Amino acid sequence: GYALGASSPDSAGATLTAPERLCAAVPALDFKPRNTTPLYDAMAKMIAHIERMSSDRADEDVTVVVFTDGGENASREFSSATVFGLVEQKKKLGWTFVFLGANQDSYKSGGAVGFSRGSTTNFQASAAGAKAAWGDITAAYSHRRARIASRRVAFRDASPAARAAQVAEAADFFRATPRAAEAQMASK
Repeated sequence: GYALGASSPDSAGATLTAPERLCAAVPALDFKPRNTTPLYDAMAKMIAHIERMSSDRADEDVTVVVFTDGGENASREFSSATVFGLVEQKKKLGWTFVFLGANQDSYKSGGAVGFSRGSTTNFQASAAGAKAAWGDITAAYSHRRARIASRRVAFRDASPAARAAQVAEAADFFRATPRAAEAQMASK
């Protein structure tokens, strides 16, 4: 199954949007930048929210996408070490973590909280850059869903070797997108 949620971190605090409201309201969403980004707070709260939402659906594929135009500068509840621990714990359960950032070194920012280089990329802070980045996510996720569907075995039911392969695959989320692969090579 699939679930969709969004978190909007800003100086007013990280707010979670329920999947039903988000899907019904996508055209009407209007995010206003307020110059602060409590990114760690938003990430930890999103992970907790996903845990609550999927507790009875252990076979669900979970992909957490962080898409931000600002680096962490305002978290009050959670630290990078706490988020790193949460991310590492969830990766062992088959979760995929993807980091896209503008106006920062996304590889450094994502790496600080446990995101792999193969699942991290930068995007240009513009409408065209955001559109291209979401295109990369769409292409990579479509490729990932096709691979998952071909397995026909939920992560929790897979053999230890199959689980290890899925974790390694999740660490290289963007491998199916030529533009993102080029950007990753250029960042090395």
